[in-house]
Amino acid sequence: MVRCPAAVGCYDLQAGPADGERMARDYFRHLPTPAPAAPAPVGGPAAAAMDAPPPWALEMQQQMGQLMQQTGQMQQQMGQMQQQMGQIASNLEHVAIMAARTANATALAGAPLMGLPTAAGPVPPGFPATAGALHRLKGASVDQLLQAYGLPITGTVPVRRTRLAQHVGACGPAPSEPVTPERSA
Repeated sequence: MVRCPAAVGCYDLQAGPADGERMARDYFRHLPTPAPAAPAPVGGPAAAAMDAPPPWALEMQQQMGQLMQQTGQMQQQMGQMQQQMGQIASNLEHVAIMAARTANATALAGAPLMGLPTAAGPVPPGFPATAGALHRLKGASVDQLLQAYGLPITGTVPVRRTRLAQHVGACGPAPSEPVTPERSA
């Protein structure tokens, strides 16, 4: 080992890694310790500049705001479109009902009737296939159809049957009855 001044210390160049750490510690031991850093000033233009987000973050925030506004507008437009679709569907239901009644008004006794949908949508089960079948329905069947259409079930069976026939558009005379000029007017 070579002799060195006591303040620095000298070591053999053949030393291992643990000796290197000890050498560094001994060498820096005599240097003055740096003073702790002063706290950053609070307030003032320098502090404001340090707290301000970078320009790219401001641009991204602006773009996000625009996207959120566009999303809100699209949701509003979707709501309007759904209302319009509901109105169109309602109009189509009315068209289907008018078409069925028109077809049924021109159906002859043996011709098929067009099923008339209920307010809930489907044609009720037991709907007669022809005008002749409608005029031959029994009381319980007539009552089921009247209830499905939300119509009163009062009166005799012929009165209820006529009410049903008028509702579905098959307003002509019963097929078993002869057609006379007084009756067709």
